[in-house]
Amino acid sequence: WVGDADEAMGRGMPWLLLVGILRLVEECKEGFRMQVQEIASRKTEWSERMRTRRRLGTPSPNPNDPHPHPSIKDIRNKIAIVTTAVLPWMTGTAVNPLLRAAYLSQKDRDVTLLVPWLAKDDQHKLYPNGMVFDTLEDHERFVRQWLKARVGFQSKFKIRFYPGRYAPEKGCILPMGDITKYVPDDDADIAILEEPEHLNWYHHGRRWTEKFKFVVGIIHTNYLEYVRREKNGAVLEAWVRFYNQIVARTHCHQIVKLSGAVQDFPRSTTSYVHGVSPSFLEVGKRIAERVRLQPMSDSSPATQTPRKTVYSEPFGKGIYFLGKVLWGKGYKELLDLVAHHCKSHGRESLGVIDVYGSGADFDSVTSRARRENLPLQFFGPQDHADESIWDYKVFVNPSLSDVVATTTAEALAMGKFVVVAKHPSNEFFSEFPNCLVYETPDEFSACLRRALSSDPEPMSDEWRRQLTWEAATERLLQAAEARDDLRSRVTDKFVEDAIFNVHNSLIRVEAIRRATGGGRNTMEDPFDSVTTEREYRPPLRVPHLAFFSELVRTRPRLSPRLAPARRKLKETPVKSR
Repeated sequence: WVGDADEAMGRGMPWLLLVGILRLVEECKEGFRMQVQEIASRKTEWSERMRTRRRLGTPSPNPNDPHPHPSIKDIRNKIAIVTTAVLPWMTGTAVNPLLRAAYLSQKDRDVTLLVPWLAKDDQHKLYPNGMVFDTLEDHERFVRQWLKARVGFQSKFKIRFYPGRYAPEKGCILPMGDITKYVPDDDADIAILEEPEHLNWYHHGRRWTEKFKFVVGIIHTNYLEYVRREKNGAVLEAWVRFYNQIVARTHCHQIVKLSGAVQDFPRSTTSYVHGVSPSFLEVGKRIAERVRLQPMSDSSPATQTPRKTVYSEPFGKGIYFLGKVLWGKGYKELLDLVAHHCKSHGRESLGVIDVYGSGADFDSVTSRARRENLPLQFFGPQDHADESIWDYKVFVNPSLSDVVATTTAEALAMGKFVVVAKHPSNEFFSEFPNCLVYETPDEFSACLRRALSSDPEPMSDEWRRQLTWEAATERLLQAAEARDDLRSRVTDKFVEDAIFNVHNSLIRVEAIRRATGGGRNTMEDPFDSVTTEREYRPPLRVPHLAFFSELVRTRPRLSPRLAPARRKLKETPVKSR
């Protein structure tokens, strides 16, 4: 296919460009016409409502907000949580939305969790230990069993699946088709979009803010940190920053950032709205029971101070790190810091650091560790709640790309020391007594020495509650409540409507989707039923503008005005092209 594109570029590129540009102009004109009609309809509706209010003597609402948003605190409103990942892929966007749905549904709320369903080939690539699900029922049963083991109660929310595909070059799952249709209109009160920018990069179809009365986006991932590590990182960072802003702005009424580590978004607030599973807190209680306080023996009662006495060894292991093996997930920083420590203090002073995880960069990371003779021992992926993790004393997480690391919260809940960098993503954790923060490699070494030579403090009930999902749910309800100072003005809505129409027109072009990594034939829903299997072809990877040849090859539907150009292109001999 790439060869055909290159040949077409050499023979008839002007005509191919003309076909694509003319079609784009037609799409934009149609979108603008629909926008004008919608504005006129909205103005007529508003005028009619004002006349009715004046006739009835009722007060006029805020003219900047003719459609007040429902309150997320009102349990009568139905909530749909849409995320970009699903178990058994142990990633934050699979685990945290699942737990959020479980705790939001506790108080008789009607909650639906929308997660991706993958073809078997993609399941083989992504899910650990060769795990594959034949039906939606099997997959849902696994998710609910895992959840019950973590939270200890039977969840009441609904689980729905939408078709997705795994994009290995991006390391994530991309939705296929218009996934808004998987939530019935009767349930479309409030939507919580986990990673709204990710969900809408290639979204073509109904706008989320038109489908739902109120849409809240939660930002999980610092994509700018990833792209700036690539070739031409500065240019890519500027583009991704702009693109993330426009898609999140057009599809969300409000944005909640987990920390200040991510880019700025319009109408946003910052709050850590995640928690940890009760199972991690239970582990922390068991560890704390092993460490008792008893007074030091001294002849003078006035000088007696409590000290820790270990009745049974609470920690039988040293240092570990757990995370997806990607250079951008903290592995570069980890290897650099360990190399500096070994050079300054000797390899023996550190012991061996155990590393758990898998990922696309596993071979290159392990190769560098062996080449530099670093004291790192690599294992495969492991559930953080597994008993083999309980006995570790110190968790290190040098990542600078996280928004907020769930693994850091889990390690704190289990009563361990955590050693993290001074970074906005760790601001929430830095207040905890067992969190050791460093700024330089020498401070990193000092934190490790302190952690290895002392025992962590047992957490108080107050600190422990800050890590629970009950407290996280309260923070979410507060942060996601509709606020007057974050609502769009009429002028903002006009701009956002125009942006949405332009984006919707561009992203429907198959060649543009493929050239930008959206994948082949991913705009329409690939299944009559989500359980139907099909093969996914990898996304297009061609340089420059070769994708315009696909416009001719697939014979796109053109306006009648473009028929002469199509006919002339068809009748022109190949050699003269």
